[in-house]
Amino acid sequence: MATKGTAPDSRKNLVPLAAVSALSIDVNSQSGEGIADGILHSRDWVSNRETAGGWIKLEWGEPMTVSEIDLFDLPSPTDNVLSGALVFDDGGTVAVPPLPPDGSIWRTVFPPKTVRSIMFRIDRAQGRSAGMAEIMVYGPVQ
Repeated sequence: MATKGTAPDSRKNLVPLAAVSALSIDVNSQSGEGIADGILHSRDWVSNRETAGGWIKLEWGEPMTVSEIDLFDLPSPTDNVLSGALVFDDGGTVAVPPLPPDGSIWRTVFPPKTVRSIMFRIDRAQGRSAGMAEIMVYGPVQ
């Protein structure tokens, strides 16, 4: 499990190599790019008063082979992701259950796939504004 301020292990997190875009960003949130810096709970992405339908997208300039995604909800007792989906540009999806409200890790591991983009879509949330503390994406162990 990851600890505050560190990556879960020594493998290379592919997210810092991606361009980040979001449907919206709260005026008090620094930017969507904070969820891609590899540092937990440093510069979170908070949507602009969105719960269902909010999304954040990672796009790479070249294809990336991925096999694991770690999601970290905002460490908040009131603003929490209750369900969502990881949507890959190859048409694949992974359903996301409620994320741990304390901001700890939710991990999904799947057979390797090569993609150029991954979107995390929030389907249901509680609170005023949903968001994410961090997203980490890894390729298969070599």
